[in-house]
Amino acid sequence: MVNPTKNKFSPLAYPTRASFLASLLVPFLLILACNPEKKSTDGDAAPQATGEAESAAAPLPEKKEAPAIAPGSPYPQGPRFIIVPGKGFGPIRFGATVETVERHMGAPCELKTETSCLYVRQAAEFTFKDGVVAKMKAHMRDRIAQGPSGKKQAYGSFNGAMAPKIMLGLHRHIVLEEYGEPERKEPVKDPPELGLVDRHIYDGLVLEYDKIENGNIVLAGIEVTPSETAPVAGPKNAASVKKAAAEEKKAATKKEAPAPLKAKSPEAAKP
Repeated sequence: MVNPTKNKFSPLAYPTRASFLASLLVPFLLILACNPEKKSTDGDAAPQATGEAESAAAPLPEKKEAPAIAPGSPYPQGPRFIIVPGKGFGPIRFGATVETVERHMGAPCELKTETSCLYVRQAAEFTFKDGVVAKMKAHMRDRIAQGPSGKKQAYGSFNGAMAPKIMLGLHRHIVLEEYGEPERKEPVKDPPELGLVDRHIYDGLVLEYDKIENGNIVLAGIEVTPSETAPVAGPKNAASVKKAAAEEKKAATKKEAPAPLKAKSPEAAKP
């Protein structure tokens, strides 16, 4: 039988070396046994800290809020009207019933109460008293209409104009040049940053001016009020219109008058 201590390939042949290796391995194994979660905990903490740093560094995208009120259509809708100061919109005159208004507008009222009829898309507003039209107004696009429910909507585009060449959206100074000075002006007290700032009162007509985003002041509302004396084309053109009408009447009277009879001479009277 071979003595293991004499075999140079047996570990027992080197007791001193085996004891030394064992003394190194035992403390290492004890450390691992006492802290089994340390490595995994540290490993989990690092990615979490890194993720938090990345989330803090990356800016959040800005949320774009949808506009509260959709803009009105830029394209005129419905029948075209000539605004006549003191009279009304085309065939729609003061004293008309709601049924007459709806017939000429080509559609029922979009927002309706006992005293008002609003056409949001056509930007026209009619006010009733005792069941008939007492006031009518055309609005510029994107003015705000508010119905019985309180919901706000933006007016569309009014299909019409006024003599001589007055239409919604014109600058205030151009309207004054073309139409003439008003009887009186009613500046709005404490005007808003945007919106109604001025009202010009004429015979049979009220013109409203709004301040828009670019700072310009433009014609934004045309309100017709009853009048039998309102000039058709404004005070600036009233004199010329009146003169032309008088000349036309004079010419018509002269044409219709019979020619005077010529007196016969004494010689022609003899047989």
